[in-house]
Order: sequence, then structure tokens, then C-alpha cells
Amino acid sequence: MGIRGGGLPTVLYADVAKEVRRSERINVNCHLTYSGFSGDTLIVGEGTAIDLSAEGVGIFGNQAVEKGMRLTLCLALPDGEGPLLVDEVRVMWVKGERFGVESALIDRRSQLRLDHFLLFKKLMMPDKKERVNLRVKL
Repeated sequence: MGIRGGGLPTVLYADVAKEVRRSERINVNCHLTYSGFSGDTLIVGEGTAIDLSAEGVGIFGNQAVEKGMRLTLCLALPDGEGPLLVDEVRVMWVKGERFGVESALIDRRSQLRLDHFLLFKKLMMPDKKERVNLRVKL
């Protein structure tokens, strides 16, 4: 980290985001659709999940959203099982066409499928030197 004029350390966005996250995000490239209301207007968009964790998704989308919005996601995981529906997510941050959402409501079966997919992706990461943390929700 560098030093700014006031003697305070420069904090990079990635450093702050990493400290706030409760679980590791895995880079992915999955098609998704999302929908929700902005006031009285229905927003329906398509995009790409660019990173994924048990609690949230980083998205590059084609329809503008606002921080705090509630959305429904339909995520095409490349696991051969069809779309994964997440009934409700909350938009946590927005930066241009990129935004991050946190799961607010996901059914148990979908959560287990997501956890299994993430574990598989972690185990398949090349040259992974750190220990894989396993958390099972029962």
C-alpha cells in the first residue's frame, strides 16, 4: 500500500471488498437473468455472473439496478442440472454495468447445489496452495 499526502495508507477497493466478504468468491462465467421492481417499473435483464460465493454473486448486467433493490436470479450453472433459481437477492453495490448481490432468500436444495458447485470449482483450481475450508449447512 502506498502513502497519500496526509500520511494515511491508500486502501485499494479489492482489499476492502475482500475484508467485508464472509466467504471466498470463485471466478465464473455463467449466463443469468434477473428481474425486480424499481418503484412501479419492472426491470428484466440479462448478464453474466463473473464471480460467485455461497452468499452472493458479482454480475455484469445489461439493465441498470440500484443499491438496495430486491431481485430474482435465474443462474445457468455449468453443471448440467438446468437453471438455478434464487428467489430473492439484494443489490449491495453498483458500479456502472457491474453490481454485486447478496442472497436474501434461497431454498435449501438450491443452496446445497450452489455449495456443491463452489466446492467442485475450488478443488479444481490449479495450484491451489491454501487449505480448502468446508462448511456444511444442515
